[in-house]
Amino acid sequence: MKLQNLIKKISRFFTLSVIYAVCATTYMSVKGFVYEDGKIFLANTAQAQDDTKSFAKPAEKHVLINLSNPHFLGDENAPLTLYEYSSFGCTHCADFHLSTIKKLEDEYIKTGKLKIILVYFPIDKKSMQAAMIASCIPDEEYHAFVDTVFKKQREWSLSNKAIEVLSEYASFHGISKLTALECTKNDKIASEILGNRQQGMNEFQINGTPTFVVDDGKKQEIIPGAPSFSALKKYLDEKLQNI
Repeated sequence: MKLQNLIKKISRFFTLSVIYAVCATTYMSVKGFVYEDGKIFLANTAQAQDDTKSFAKPAEKHVLINLSNPHFLGDENAPLTLYEYSSFGCTHCADFHLSTIKKLEDEYIKTGKLKIILVYFPIDKKSMQAAMIASCIPDEEYHAFVDTVFKKQREWSLSNKAIEVLSEYASFHGISKLTALECTKNDKIASEILGNRQQGMNEFQINGTPTFVVDDGKKQEIIPGAPSFSALKKYLDEKLQNI
């Protein structure tokens, strides 16, 4: 009798497992997910990233993005400007900044074809603190500090003392811990960051990070989300040919 009950339980378990697997597969398929080579990925997203007309859309009007101290990555006179609306706490932002930008350097940034400007778009208190401290970093250490914050994103974002961890990073990039802490209490810095964030929301309908605004001097186009390097390369090449 016990054996019979055990067999019934095992059969019920396997039946439910099969039903769950079928339902899960169907649901994921409907939502556009594909299972391939042991990995699940969103097929629709991957397809959109490879179609430059899909991921870049024209802005309604040309907007002056007026930053008090823009830190150019590249030649200030480059024909194309990529405004990177990014949050230091956003994992996709970190991936783009540490991976895709590095791939753009030799062909577009160092050759004077493209400059990139980071625009702070904090999505939480810790990201806001990181942005405020970054605003106080000297020009010659700025990009190194930004890289450090993105590289160590997990460390400070999960810390109960994030502001102290971020201040420690700053102490290796041109300012003291005390100065860094003072920066997080500066109302003028906070107002500018939030003002630029609000402008992005109002003028470009930015509601997530990363989002990019590409400016060729005449018109602006918006790229929501982080495009693949191949798609971005195709897009930039087309833009440069038409300038």
